[in-house]
Amino acid sequence: MKIVLSAYACLPNRGSEGGVGWNWARELSREHQLWVLTSEWNRDEIEKSGGLANVNFIYISDRWVKLAWLIPWGVGGWLYNYWWQYKSFLTARELHKVIGFELAHHLTYASWRIPSFLKKLGIPFIWGPVGGGEEVPPGFFKALGWQGWIKEQVRFLANRLSRFDPFVRATMKNANLILCSNKDTHKILPREFLHKSHVMLQVGIDMDERRQLPTGKNQGPFQILWVGRILPLKALPVLLWALKPLRYQFDFRLRVIGDGPDRKRCAGIARNCGIADRVDFIGWLPHEKVKIEYQNADLFVFTSLRDSVGTVVFEAMASGLPLVVMDCGGPKEVIGEAGICIPVNEGMEKAITELSNAIATIAADPALRENLSQKALTHVEAEHTWWQKPKLLFDLAQSFIQNHHIGRHA
Repeated sequence: MKIVLSAYACLPNRGSEGGVGWNWARELSREHQLWVLTSEWNRDEIEKSGGLANVNFIYISDRWVKLAWLIPWGVGGWLYNYWWQYKSFLTARELHKVIGFELAHHLTYASWRIPSFLKKLGIPFIWGPVGGGEEVPPGFFKALGWQGWIKEQVRFLANRLSRFDPFVRATMKNANLILCSNKDTHKILPREFLHKSHVMLQVGIDMDERRQLPTGKNQGPFQILWVGRILPLKALPVLLWALKPLRYQFDFRLRVIGDGPDRKRCAGIARNCGIADRVDFIGWLPHEKVKIEYQNADLFVFTSLRDSVGTVVFEAMASGLPLVVMDCGGPKEVIGEAGICIPVNEGMEKAITELSNAIATIAADPALRENLSQKALTHVEAEHTWWQKPKLLFDLAQSFIQNHHIGRHA
């Protein structure tokens, strides 16, 4: 099948949106011919990697339009995204005249607030998986800080207004199938489009490197791992506050892999909690070194208050790590029985207490850690590998698209 795939973000050996675009393209190209519309900014990394078999990368030039990002309050980014999506459609339309695409698929950016114009090609159109419907639970102002809180209020308003955006509504109306990356995003869609929508995770994992399962209690401090960009919404302070009462109960070390604008505030919170000597702010590491961090850890904690999925959650599971995540956003739908979900509906103080208790319980019980580790590996391999994505996609497409035949082979 000839597929045109819109993937503004598409980069090899990356997590987040870039990894989503690349890995979907890689897996779809195993059985189909792909033309991937992506940003000119991705060209160097894609060409250095050697590209992908059966994939033609079409680079959409957008250098001067980057100036739109200078417009404040997210308006510039909003205008830029609309411009890029429309220009990619114009490019696809010219290609379609020559190639004759059989399916159009919008993938990244994977936000339900960003429209696509690919349905105008007159062929079956799949939108997603898209996320962005997740919202920070109430009562966590202290974790966000005032700047983070303001950003979340702006985002909350954007989500409400997007329901009335004529371009977003046209995208949903014209899509043959809408894929949502989690239940929160599915719930925010206008009711009239729910009949052709389905929840499907946008992220997967390669199971080429498996962790050796733990054989007993590690020597030395209990190793806790946190990975991600240090942003207010990632709520690293919640973990720091949860560790404060544990500093006299057992020996632990927290390793924070990543960086971001909230790092300085988090370092100050660690000092105020009296655990600065047990917290290592490592900064960004190459992916190969992050894998080593997973291997050396005893527990992975993911405190994000809103995330479509969280690539690092899959990486931790594929490394056989027990997990503790917040009961909000996509991660709660991912981990199965491989960890503990911390309730957030009773406010931040209650969540901190529950998180502290969960960490203490897992640290004190090697048998529990081994059990959770085995469940993590089994669950992620059975449900969340990248190679499963194309089959799930086309099984759904065949169910939802009534007026067109979409097979699995070209």
